[in-house]
Amino acid sequence: MVTATQGGITLTGTVPDEATAQSLADAALAAYPANQITNELVVVDGAEPYTLTVTGETTDPILFGQVTGAYEPLGAAASTYSNDLTQAESSDVEAELNALDQILFQSGTAVILPESQAVVEAAAALMQANPDVSFEVGGHTDTRGSDVSNQALSEARATAVAEALVGLGVTNQLTPVGYGEARPLEANDDTAELQQANRRIEFRVL
Repeated sequence: MVTATQGGITLTGTVPDEATAQSLADAALAAYPANQITNELVVVDGAEPYTLTVTGETTDPILFGQVTGAYEPLGAAASTYSNDLTQAESSDVEAELNALDQILFQSGTAVILPESQAVVEAAAALMQANPDVSFEVGGHTDTRGSDVSNQALSEARATAVAEALVGLGVTNQLTPVGYGEARPLEANDDTAELQQANRRIEFRVL
């Protein structure tokens, strides 16, 4: 079974061989960073029938599409395949946070620009009004540069925003995560406008 949520993905059950186990793990890596994957698959040689079920819930449409797209081809090799993953509507606070203006940074750095201070303060106020909610602070980049540098930059920016929020008195549990260029809003960001759309901080309720 594959259980996908905003905060991670868990693989459980038995599979007939190592190749199948690897394929399921690779599919998870297509949608999640390694530290968000829990792999509890057990290889039982020749295990039949091999049933693949994808379940869980996400409010991120990009993540929903990535999980569905990664596992659908593997369903053909299973005796039974079902996709019960649900794309849920964002909660009010998640929707409000992601409706704020983009948080801008100095080019190539994790330094938040002064003109974005008001946005960070607005995000802090929304979180403080919902003190029992845990949030992921997700950093995303455009596709320019290397995968490694983009991953590092996205992690640094997510951490910078989380630290800025804590500095403003936010006590919610915050989990900064860098996604690099793995979850683009615009797949072909070959213009400055599309690149800017991909360079973003997203907030998700955990």
